[in-house]
Amino acid sequence: MSKKVWLTYFVIFVLLVIATFSPLVIPYNISTPWLFGMPRTLWAGILISILMAGLTLVAATSIKEESEE
Repeated sequence: MSKKVWLTYFVIFVLLVIATFSPLVIPYNISTPWLFGMPRTLWAGILISILMAGLTLVAATSIKEESEE
């Protein structure tokens, strides 16, 4: 796998980590429900976790395909 692909995975991962601690996920002084009565912070955390798991799956699949060649 080329270094550009790994760099892309890494940049996406770092952006997701940064988004986790940004005001998009952790709003200042807001605790009102956002969706189905659950806070925005919880939904954003769930979404970011799913995105990170998906990114890990794609990267792991890429490694497996490369090692089989």
